[in-house]
Amino acid sequence: MRRQLAKASEVTALADIEATDMERTPTGHEELDRVLGGGIVEGGVVLIGGDPGIGKSTLLLQALDSMQRTGQKTLYVTGEESGAQIALRARRLGLDGSQVSVLAEIQLEKILATLEATQPTIAVIDSIQTVYSDQLTSAPGSVAQVRECAAHLTRAAKSSGVFASCAPSRTASAPSMKSASSP
Repeated sequence: MRRQLAKASEVTALADIEATDMERTPTGHEELDRVLGGGIVEGGVVLIGGDPGIGKSTLLLQALDSMQRTGQKTLYVTGEESGAQIALRARRLGLDGSQVSVLAEIQLEKILATLEATQPTIAVIDSIQTVYSDQLTSAPGSVAQVRECAAHLTRAAKSSGVFASCAPSRTASAPSMKSASSP
């Protein structure tokens, strides 16, 4: 099912806007669901940020595993680690028999093609700072690349209904990014 991007509208007072709660799908992790307002929203995009080594990738892998065990189609795109490294982490976490699909890729156009072909319910991009587009001349990891790649992934999520979570690596030279969620 394809969703259309939100259309532009006139300036309206907040009290005059008709809004209903969005259906949310629990991740299977109570604290993550609490932060996400009860779970993930179809077509939503969330940036999970934090210092290196605090467990962003681990948390997202565990959430994907929980969701795939309830029948959700999941995709973990890794730009920093190989598929074997992700599999080893999953085994250390006791995620035996996990059916989370893994793609080790950093080229945006290939990631978008995979999202289109596999149509997961939820996709994790780890890390957004490793993704680059051949359409840009700037270096991978540059502010321009991160901004444009994130924008393309956001448009893809909103138009397809896929929930996307991007986990940036934070280093001293990395651009500062703020967490954002949009239903």
